[in-house]
Amino acid sequence: MDYKKITTIAISSVLVTTMLASCGPNKKERALQELEQQQQQLNQQAKDKQLNANNLLADSENLDKKSKASSAKAKYEKEQAELLKAQAQQDLTKAASLDAQIEKAKSDATT
Repeated sequence: MDYKKITTIAISSVLVTTMLASCGPNKKERALQELEQQQQQLNQQAKDKQLNANNLLADSENLDKKSKASSAKAKYEKEQAELLKAQAQQDLTKAASLDAQIEKAKSDATT
């Protein structure tokens, strides 16, 4: 739709410019004013679009930062879980060793 507006404005600008050549002084002034108004509208549209693009870019960068932070947190939590799992396995191994020592001590005490 923006492309249609720009094309329409460009075509009307060409027509107005052509009319300038064949019109009297008052008509030329009005046609010039119309061209200046169209130029101002296009400039304002361009500024609005640039501002919108800048806002979208900033939002995108913020989302990217949050995503990276979330990813780093998930990686840290995964590493912590793996560490805790390894520690639990070590504790189970120690407990099994102590269980064997307890059984040996019971057997020695009864003999």
